[in-house]
Amino acid sequence: MRILQVLPALNSGGVERGTIDLSQALVAQGHDSFCVSQGGQLVSTLEASGGKHIQLPVHSKNPVTIWRNIGKLTALIKQQEIDLVHVRSRAPAWSVHHASRRSGIPMISTFHGQYGSHSKLKRWYNSGMLKADTTIAVSDFIMHHIAETYPKQHGRLTRIYRGVNTDYFSINKVNDETRQALSLSWGLPPNAQNIIMLPGRLARLKGHEKFIEALSMLASEHYHAVVVGETAGREEYIRELQSQAQALGIRTSGPQQQLYFAGGCTDMPTAYSLSDIVVSASTKPEAFGRTTCEAQSMGKLVVATAHGGSCETLHPSQQAGMCQPSDSKSLAAALERQLGTSRETRTEISIASRQHVIQHFSLTNMCNETVDLYQQVLTRHAATEH
Repeated sequence: MRILQVLPALNSGGVERGTIDLSQALVAQGHDSFCVSQGGQLVSTLEASGGKHIQLPVHSKNPVTIWRNIGKLTALIKQQEIDLVHVRSRAPAWSVHHASRRSGIPMISTFHGQYGSHSKLKRWYNSGMLKADTTIAVSDFIMHHIAETYPKQHGRLTRIYRGVNTDYFSINKVNDETRQALSLSWGLPPNAQNIIMLPGRLARLKGHEKFIEALSMLASEHYHAVVVGETAGREEYIRELQSQAQALGIRTSGPQQQLYFAGGCTDMPTAYSLSDIVVSASTKPEAFGRTTCEAQSMGKLVVATAHGGSCETLHPSQQAGMCQPSDSKSLAAALERQLGTSRETRTEISIASRQHVIQHFSLTNMCNETVDLYQQVLTRHAATEH
């Protein structure tokens, strides 16, 4: 097959990473992989693994640019003899929809999130993603959201969970020297215990305020809470969080420091390996719950808000870590339960959680299911053509 994926840009992010992972799988299976975006830092990664990148302004929401992209994509599809196009974002979805119809080839889309749907105009704009031959939802939560929000606008839906690279996110791939270096860079004391990590973007919807409130409610002060996320441009928000923590009696500096803002991290397996508990405190439902999957793949205890895709990704042994959204008391209680887990039970949970991710949420599963879908859609398309 000759497959074209279309997304706004190839910079850091889950959508971008999934695009590259799928491209690598296509090439490994003997197919031809093409990608259209405005470019970005991951283009070289895509091309190094055999994918071909074409730069077009598909990131633009300008109606004129969207219209012009139709002709450019149509020409590209014809020139490269593309069999199927897979779009992953709303603005380019409109261009891809018309280009695929002009070219007579099928279109697949992936609905990666809830997207704002508070107005008719927004719902109409989002519906470009649903004009595909088949729309992939990244979780049952997103499947239900599409069915409820766009009851008359969607066609075929299928659920393919986003995949986690369980070879990469493996405790066995982390070495002690790297762990010690990262711990030192975070400012953690030697042999620090009860390390609670909250990774993710420094945005309010990630629940940092509720997390800090919950920390202040813990029975013991003997913990080290680490917020991992890129700090550039978020300095004011960090100062606000530090002030909140200090007002609640949480130490943000000094020899008995409890709360650390570690900044961004490019080595998340090592970051996870340092933690005892990984927290996903999002106040808005996560579409899938990548953090909880990665943490479980690393064999870590998890605390997560009980809504969205996170409810689907946790192994039953991790249920003690579920808490109510935007509820600091519930979050504190979940932290207490996980902190109180015995070493023997932690080992059992660690093994079961990693196997759970390997079985249900692995990168291999995601890629194989998506490639199978491509083949099904092409077979169905060929049958209708004849």
